[in-house]
Amino acid sequence: MFKDFFSNLTAQKKNILFLVVEVVVVLAIVIGATLGVFFSANGDDSGKVVSSSSSTASTGSISSLDGLNSDLTSDGLSSTESSSTDSNILTPVSSDSNVTDPGTTDPGTTDPNSGLENVMTWSDNQFLPNLANEPAAVMDYIDQSAIAKAKYANEELLMFTSLKGIVNRSKPRIYTADTDPAKGYNTWLEKLKIKLNKVSDPYTLIKKYRSEIKGIVIYDDTDKRTFSTINLATTIAGVENAIIVSPKLVSTVQKKFNLPVIKDLRKEKFKDKWEIYNYQFEHYANKTTNRVIVGLNPETMFGQIRDYAIAIKANVIYLDPAANKDIEILDKFFLRMPAGKSSYLGWWTQENDGVNYGSAFGVVTIASDWCSNASVYAGAKSINITPQAVSKKPKLENKIYVSLIMADGDNLQYMEGKLREIWIQPERGDFPLTWTMSPPMLDIYKPILNYYNKTKTANDTFVSGPSAYGYFYPKYWARTEDSTKNFAEFLRRSDDNYMKKLGFRSITVWNWESGAMGTNLMKVYADNMPSLYGISQQENMNPAATLFNKDFLVMKLDGSYCGEIYQMEQIIAGKIDEYNKAKGSKPVFVTLQGVPWGIFGKLSSYEGIIDYAESLSGDVEFINLDQLYQLKTEYMSK
Repeated sequence: MFKDFFSNLTAQKKNILFLVVEVVVVLAIVIGATLGVFFSANGDDSGKVVSSSSSTASTGSISSLDGLNSDLTSDGLSSTESSSTDSNILTPVSSDSNVTDPGTTDPGTTDPNSGLENVMTWSDNQFLPNLANEPAAVMDYIDQSAIAKAKYANEELLMFTSLKGIVNRSKPRIYTADTDPAKGYNTWLEKLKIKLNKVSDPYTLIKKYRSEIKGIVIYDDTDKRTFSTINLATTIAGVENAIIVSPKLVSTVQKKFNLPVIKDLRKEKFKDKWEIYNYQFEHYANKTTNRVIVGLNPETMFGQIRDYAIAIKANVIYLDPAANKDIEILDKFFLRMPAGKSSYLGWWTQENDGVNYGSAFGVVTIASDWCSNASVYAGAKSINITPQAVSKKPKLENKIYVSLIMADGDNLQYMEGKLREIWIQPERGDFPLTWTMSPPMLDIYKPILNYYNKTKTANDTFVSGPSAYGYFYPKYWARTEDSTKNFAEFLRRSDDNYMKKLGFRSITVWNWESGAMGTNLMKVYADNMPSLYGISQQENMNPAATLFNKDFLVMKLDGSYCGEIYQMEQIIAGKIDEYNKAKGSKPVFVTLQGVPWGIFGKLSSYEGIIDYAESLSGDVEFINLDQLYQLKTEYMSK
């Protein structure tokens, strides 16, 4: 019929028909393109990042955000940027930097409080969220040492950790730890005055909290190539209120509880981790918070901080920031994160490369991969923290002033475990010792922070660990005018909301490379953190000590991250020799930092350093780091 109709048309009518068809096709293309731009600008469900064919992303390590840093709002993107046709292009920086500038790729529009309004408190000036409700007066206690003896120990630990994250989100009611009293895991619950209901069979808790569980998500444990589905399952568990179940435990769980399967990741037939994390980004990025990412090795980390990740609906990933294919996926996740307001919890595959990568996005790293009950402590927000009192400044004399410092204060699990082991040693309080502490404790570890505050002596002084709120490298953050502006805003927020509230008056700054922090960045610290006496760098710098704004001192540590006694002794001997050559005509200042994981985890080692120094000179005086800052500033101001 259509053939006969067409053959009977005149040439003129055929031309008109072709013209009409052509106009309809053009209109369809224009309408389709317009709708595509509209949905792209408003964030579709896939969360895909589009890159221009004429401006592809380099596979080098990210080191600059240029226009992204200063204009991101708490929702991820300013209204001006969302209408820009260039907002999805990754722009390379200069070739000599061997890095990539992420430009202004659309980071998504996820509201970090979406769906969690009644179970989470998270202000714009607060880096990590509290859980809205206080822990229960009686808490169900799961003995992890008992789980460790189970046939499928790791699988059960993962499952009950996911249960804990879901249940504790609305009100902390489940606590997991080893019952060995020597390890002190119950210390923190005692400080909260919480009673424990030790559960002999953890499976009964699934029945107890059945109404809060919507189903199960099954990961794929076929081989190491699919183990990353554990992280994907953790992310899904937070979004869907589902517990994570191993294929080995599915039949047992289904037989006992008949929970619906929310997602069976075995059916996706993933070939490798890149497929897994791309799938995670496309399907769940816009359903999760854009202010926190958690990095956990799926092959070794089955419990730990996964409960908190689930409670706050965070993405859990584990990618190498030095590997090209991994970077392509990391970029997608990190470009969603508001610079200067976001955190990477857990840990990286490599420390330097990871912290460098996060710094470039204005995202701080918080070492926390072995934290065990963050979803419990995060609920204890009503504890009042008293700021540390100002240390009395000694009279400045021509002496050798020495400050001893304990390192690793950026590490949350260190605060929970190792630090307590050192803290209860009988030598503490016998001599001045400065302890680096983690500002994020004010957000999610208040019971632990309060314990140290309440039990400190006059000889214990707290300062901030690297490098303000969280661990980052200033050099790799503040590379451009826009990112420096964002960096300044971040430092102000750290000072106003953390340093002042904690009474911390100095910060230890890591910078990775020798001489990495120039005068311009030192001044950014001085201008935006006025409550501090100054900062100390753990890498070489030039000049060695500088005063900004007359009372903000920037100096390098004489002994940074010392692991052996002889290292400190050599530095002290050299400083005493310097003092003697000047015939005691001027004061000499010495700062020595010890690593808590080795010999300096024993406070008697510091006492040995004191005895050694005093045996060489009668003009040695040991003071805390705050006092040293005050005295050195006074001396340099003359």
